[in-house]
Amino acid sequence: MNYFIFFFCLFLLASCKQPLTKEKTESKLMESMSNYLNNEPKSKGKINFTVNSVAYFEDKDAYLCEFKVRMLALERDKFTGIRIDTTGIMKAKITKNFSSVNRIY
Repeated sequence: MNYFIFFFCLFLLASCKQPLTKEKTESKLMESMSNYLNNEPKSKGKINFTVNSVAYFEDKDAYLCEFKVRMLALERDKFTGIRIDTTGIMKAKITKNFSSVNRIY
């Protein structure tokens, strides 16, 4: 009987979901946004996005985020011969499981 109680308690401890730390949450949000931006059909292979930082608010069912993003064109401009390189702010709503990204313009 003691073994049953021991393994039951061990099972309960192992199955409890640990909350994400602030650093892990930021990392997951940045990874989700980066995957979303770099896999868009319009920009795939033409533009590289790098997510530099994130500020977020945890809502009931999603994260409301503001990202600082660097955009680098992989091809040179046909007229000027330079590559476009800029940094800007993008906003998005990301679900709690980090699977769905909805950009807010």
